[in-house]
Amino acid sequence: MKSWNDAKTKLEQDFLAPCLRGRVSYFMTRYTHAHDEAGRVAVRVDGKEVLRGYDMDWWAHGDEYEAEARRRFPEIAALRTPEEKWERICDVATDLGCISTWDFYDAFETFENEPIEESLNGKNGLVRLFAILDRRVGKRRLRALWDAGWGREPAWLPPFFCLRLEAEGIRVPAAYAVTAAAAEDLPAVAALAARMWDHPAAELEAEFAALLKDPDAGLFTAKRSGETVAFAQCQLRHDYVEGTETSPVGYLEGVYVDEAHRRQGVAAALLRACEAWAKEKGCTEFASDCELENTDSRRFHESLGFTEANRIVCFTKKL
Repeated sequence: MKSWNDAKTKLEQDFLAPCLRGRVSYFMTRYTHAHDEAGRVAVRVDGKEVLRGYDMDWWAHGDEYEAEARRRFPEIAALRTPEEKWERICDVATDLGCISTWDFYDAFETFENEPIEESLNGKNGLVRLFAILDRRVGKRRLRALWDAGWGREPAWLPPFFCLRLEAEGIRVPAAYAVTAAAAEDLPAVAALAARMWDHPAAELEAEFAALLKDPDAGLFTAKRSGETVAFAQCQLRHDYVEGTETSPVGYLEGVYVDEAHRRQGVAAALLRACEAWAKEKGCTEFASDCELENTDSRRFHESLGFTEANRIVCFTKKL
């Protein structure tokens, strides 16, 4: 296995497209006093960690990834070697945004030793990430990949594809337009929100109308061909937020994407709009929460750079 410095040099200098050099970088570290020298890895764009993973997160949720791998690949039980089963489980974890240091190394070695077309069409999301940022993929090929719908999955991959297209000056029609919500959007937003929250749409519409007038609240929509297909609501929280050190903190209160438009990077685009709004408000931290048993939401958060801050049990009593 190559050293991390060798891999980093190859990824950032030998393989990376010239238009992205200085913008995309890779980071990895190991903690010598941690169990099995656990570490973390990240892909940075313009200095910001856009994709990151912790070995400890992988170990904490390994059973969930194995269960998901068995659901996706029923044939996994018939695989003859533990290595084959492990590979399937790691691929699923990577798709869900949980990336370990060993996943990163394995993906790099695969990418380095196979033709670029195989990397573009492979099953491993990290290998495909390295490929779409590779200098050997020219503008004509990038355009063809876009037209063919390449890169819609995993959910964290589309922003990197769009970054490459933008850096190359390739204009493509915006499939989804993400903008701040206006009063005329509220009926559609309320109808979507009613699917997620157990409240009548009319009540939610009135609440959203009040939020539009609140400087501490943000409401964003994603539209396709003029139809509102998703929304996200965020807020400034001035009270203490678990795991944070500053105040106020930007907070994701809710995000919902119509089922027909999922796994196309829509929620990620809405989250970026919320984060940009919070930055404009002076925030340096952004947070969120979900129910413990909501594994889909937990995976969504982890895939987009959130880290688990705490788990709590809430109590109540009647007086």
